[in-house]
Amino acid sequence: MNQKERLLTALKRNIPDRVPNFEVWWGGNEGIEGYFLGRPVKNEVDSVKFAKKIGWGSVNGGYFGFSGGVSLEASNGSSHYAGGSWRTWKDYENLKFPLDSLEENLIHLKKISKIANNEGLATHIYILSSFHATCTSMGFEHFALACYDDLKLVEAFMDKVEEYNWLVLKRILDEVKIDFIVLDNDCAYKNGLMVSPELFEKLWFKRTEKTMEILKDRGVTYIMHTDGKVDEVIPFLIKLGFSALHGIEKACNNLGKIKEKFGKEISLLGNMDVVDLTKKNKKEIIEETKNMLNQGMVNGGYIAGCNTLVAKYIPVENYLTMIRAIEEYGDYK
Repeated sequence: MNQKERLLTALKRNIPDRVPNFEVWWGGNEGIEGYFLGRPVKNEVDSVKFAKKIGWGSVNGGYFGFSGGVSLEASNGSSHYAGGSWRTWKDYENLKFPLDSLEENLIHLKKISKIANNEGLATHIYILSSFHATCTSMGFEHFALACYDDLKLVEAFMDKVEEYNWLVLKRILDEVKIDFIVLDNDCAYKNGLMVSPELFEKLWFKRTEKTMEILKDRGVTYIMHTDGKVDEVIPFLIKLGFSALHGIEKACNNLGKIKEKFGKEISLLGNMDVVDLTKKNKKEIIEETKNMLNQGMVNGGYIAGCNTLVAKYIPVENYLTMIRAIEEYGDYK
């Protein structure tokens, strides 16, 4: 079974020959890139070579999100949210879709897809969920207040995000073969959903359902990412036909219990704590990886990796220790 087959098999809740390793979020760790390539990733050819050498099975074709959120990069390479610019109805009226960058990103995607296909790898892309986009673009405090004071404004921003998603997906899928799509949707804290399940359903479910119908009609697999506690989130994903959920943050989720409760209906990705991966020694990382595999790989439908961004500060040897342990202890034979 090749890398692509292994990954796509696991995404569809089946049992591959062994657990694939894959990262949804890559922070440009030049040390790890240099280990596999001899240099940092610089272009589309490098991206495909790196994905193949590290064993991912799929190449990131680009991020197609519409947002007014602002992120800043810290000195250690991590990215930090720094507020939002969507506040009022006037801001809503002034919204414009980033069509110029869409064209640029589409050119990049086509290059990636062609090279990946020639190398026997899948191609995936990212879109931004209306909940996550609106929350970060308004700023969470303002978003929370608006949910009580002006819910129609929140819904208007969310509708605009999904309108952009429809435009993007229809354009891309008419021109490029995409193997799966990641919906970026941070919607939970360590104690549960950011809003009540009832409000989350009211705001998010129908809007997302309409967008996912585009993918269902084209036969495209779709998965979602969120940080935080996921047991309230997963039932919504199952109803909407998501193949998998990425994150399963170790600090607030028991992977084994999540797998036992939901594993027959949705695949799981991630769970390795990047703090552990940064601070623990080689022996401890091997044990953490073995525990993760023992909980996640039962009956297939599991892809091993980090729960969030693989940042630049993660030590190269620690990360290599994890992926070597995945290969050694993740065999189904």
